[in-house]
Amino acid sequence: MLAPEPRSILVVEDSPLAQHVTVLALKAADYRVHSAGTMAEAEAQVRQRNFACCLLDLILPDCAGLKSWSRLHAAAPDLPIIVLTGDPDFAELMRGSAPVLSKPTTTRLLVSTVQAVLAGSFPSPAAS
Repeated sequence: MLAPEPRSILVVEDSPLAQHVTVLALKAADYRVHSAGTMAEAEAQVRQRNFACCLLDLILPDCAGLKSWSRLHAAAPDLPIIVLTGDPDFAELMRGSAPVLSKPTTTRLLVSTVQAVLAGSFPSPAAS
């Protein structure tokens, strides 16, 4: 398997506005950002490239909840996943399994969480 592309991030978010804002914030922080609006698109993208990390909205048109995280983790077991969710129940459920950002979040928190994950400050999904 190829090494992760150092500053390459996949944003999986079905809301065009939320996706746009997230992508802009990450690009402003000098990351190379790719995006997907469905789980099928995300799975296809992780098969094509080796991202450094992924930001994943848990509620997608073709997959929802913990199943979203499980499917992406199955498609790319070593990919660090940062969960984005507006549902406090999902946020609480995921704590400890993956870094979680509650929506809406600030640009500063978004970027600092990505930086922490890329620096190895959160456990990798393979270790969970």
